Amino acid sequence: MRKETRMIKLDMDGVLFDIVGAVGRLFDRPNLEAEWPLGHYGFSTALQIAEAEIWARVDAEGVGFWADMPVLPWADRLVSFCFSLGMEVRIVSDTSYGRWADAGKRIALQRHFGGRLAKSWHFTSFKADLARSGRCLIDDSDDNVRKFQEAGGQAVLVPQPWNALHFEEWRDPAAKFAYVKEAVLRTCVSE
Repeated sequence: MRKETRMIKLDMDGVLFDIVGAVGRLFDRPNLEAEWPLGHYGFSTALQIAEAEIWARVDAEGVGFWADMPVLPWADRLVSFCFSLGMEVRIVSDTSYGRWADAGKRIALQRHFGGRLAKSWHFTSFKADLARSGRCLIDDSDDNVRKFQEAGGQAVLVPQPWNALHFEEWRDPAAKFAYVKEAVLRTCVSE
């Protein structure tokens, strides 16, 4: 029996874009992901710096920090896969990180994905408010996934060092993409 998923909601940071690498470079920690304390969400734990200081420094970089953020190795394949399912694909991302995040993320989407995702976003800190039957969230935050499911949507957790799927085998981008693809098919497409 097929689930009634009609829309996929894709997170940006940690799913499509390498925010950890971008913040790591900003703080002269180019290997931050490899150093990440497994299972701990939040830059303050990884950098041993207060969150307010981290985001003030990011904000000081302006719109370019967000606009120039590199895409993750599987991002293009993930976006193409999601569109291949014949559903609406929308971006849902948090822009509470500073005054430049919204504008910078819009530029990054246009730059890297062109018309496919350039006008299909919803920026919010409350992703669960968008959950309902027929919607599937793909996110790297355990909390976002749990809350989205509790609110009536389906969700897939993208393996990352900071979440419950922090296992070593997910360091390989191809294995990570294969896992997410299978999880989307299992969770969001078929029952």
